[in-house]
Amino acid sequence: MLERRVDFIVLFMLLYVTANAQEKQDLDCGVKITTQSYLEIAQEMIKKVKDSNSNCPRQSSTTIDCETLLKSGNTKSKMYTVWPKSRILEEKPVEVYCDMETDGGGWTVIQRRGNFSRAKDYFFRNWEAYKKGFGNVEEDFWLGK
Repeated sequence: MLERRVDFIVLFMLLYVTANAQEKQDLDCGVKITTQSYLEIAQEMIKKVKDSNSNCPRQSSTTIDCETLLKSGNTKSKMYTVWPKSRILEEKPVEVYCDMETDGGGWTVIQRRGNFSRAKDYFFRNWEAYKKGFGNVEEDFWLGK
């Protein structure tokens, strides 16, 4: 794990140097050679990672949304577990309600408001509540992240 962090730092340095180099048109050859060296190191690290991972069995793809579920044959509107792109690497699935009927289906419902005996101001929340999400996904809710 430490080795990957070091690799990430080197890659970050490469991107930083490259970004700064693009801002300055009058760079000397020394900086350009250094940037090229960092790029070659990064390419070598990427190749090593690809080679070391080629022996690992490939995981089955995760379902990222309700549209993907619909295309794979799930046609019933109900709760499903999905892994949105922002959560795949964190391995944090989220429970969502999928509407498989409206306009052809495949909709990931991010908000539902209905007659579930909630106070009229139930959705009057601060930003933090909307960011995290609230409510019951089978009733009134805001999905959040």
